[in-house]
Amino acid sequence: MNNSSFVSSLIAPLSEHIIIPIIVSVISAVIVLYLFQERNETKKIRNKVKFVISQAEFYYFSNQFKKAITECESVIGELKHKKYSYEYIKIQGVLGSSYMALASFENTEVNAKNAVYAFKEILDAMDLSKDSETYAKALNDIGNAYYVLADIRDAEDNINNAIYFYEKSLKFRTFEKDPFDYAKTMHNLGTTYLKLSETHDSIVNLEKAINTFNKTLDIVTINSHPILYAKTQNKIGEVYYNWGKFQGNLEYIEKSIKALNEALKVRKIETSPTDYAKTQINLCNAYGFLSEIVSERRYENLKQSLYHGMEALKIYTIENYSLDYAAVQIDLGVTYCQLAEFEEPKMNIINSIACSQEALKIYSVLTHPLDYAMIQHNIGSAYIFLSNLENKEKNTKNAINAFNESLKIR
Repeated sequence: MNNSSFVSSLIAPLSEHIIIPIIVSVISAVIVLYLFQERNETKKIRNKVKFVISQAEFYYFSNQFKKAITECESVIGELKHKKYSYEYIKIQGVLGSSYMALASFENTEVNAKNAVYAFKEILDAMDLSKDSETYAKALNDIGNAYYVLADIRDAEDNINNAIYFYEKSLKFRTFEKDPFDYAKTMHNLGTTYLKLSETHDSIVNLEKAINTFNKTLDIVTINSHPILYAKTQNKIGEVYYNWGKFQGNLEYIEKSIKALNEALKVRKIETSPTDYAKTQINLCNAYGFLSEIVSERRYENLKQSLYHGMEALKIYTIENYSLDYAAVQIDLGVTYCQLAEFEEPKMNIINSIACSQEALKIYSVLTHPLDYAMIQHNIGSAYIFLSNLENKEKNTKNAINAFNESLKIR
């Protein structure tokens, strides 16, 4: 064997023993470096998302919903990987809530649909076994979004969707496990049955509404949860009013008034003015209907109806709540006209006409033709009454003009 062959025979195995460990070491170093960089990148993304979530929540609670949406959407694309599921769920929750809030002000259908999508993303990303509370909340929130959509289009389908998701949420939000959230979802379900009763199986759905509201009141009291208590009592008042009006049932109207007065123990004009006004107009309607079915106390009930309508107008101004303002003015116009049968006929008829004319500032022939026609008919009837008191020819002409305006629609 020559010298070169001898050297080669020594180097070959030596090279294998040296190179392989070096290669393994290099690969290991690359893997460690990769994992280190990935961990740093993951940490960087998580810190970024944490900041974005805090910003989005700040904007949401400051009623800057568009800014909250922009913040959320700025990072969603980076969170598709399963390792970011917690952050993804959190972001979608803020995003869905922001879309729902924005739906109250503009583009209701689009924003409510976006909310549904965001909340459904939570369901898809979640491990139900790890966090059933968040899962149940998302189901409840989807129900809320469908409830809003029912006012825009496909009312029956969207109402049924809302009921489906509320009932599914209640499989996780139980009386024993999570009583307050259970009560909130029960309230939402009752409100949905109330809405459904307006178009389908009225009595059946009103009964369902009462049953669910009563389950809410099994949890909430005026002391423990005053806001939800008042909200539920107000809805019970609406249920019994609709039910009583549908059947001409005095007992249900009285139950309506009792529930509405319970709501007013919490809803004060100083602390919750819009809720106060809603309950006052409900009482205005309840006493107004009571005056129609109880002849013995007709005058007293008309005065009560007038009082509660005037209370509502302390909040419902033409500048801030134009449609509510107009609706109350219509009711007051009718009430004044009926009061003219009992006292100060001229003054009450003049007040009736004035209220109706106030309503016409909002309900024009173009924007609200049916309401416009009804108001003009009421004005015509008031002028006929007034013509029997004074200026017969003039007031009769005014009546004819109003009736002719009404006939433009009818």
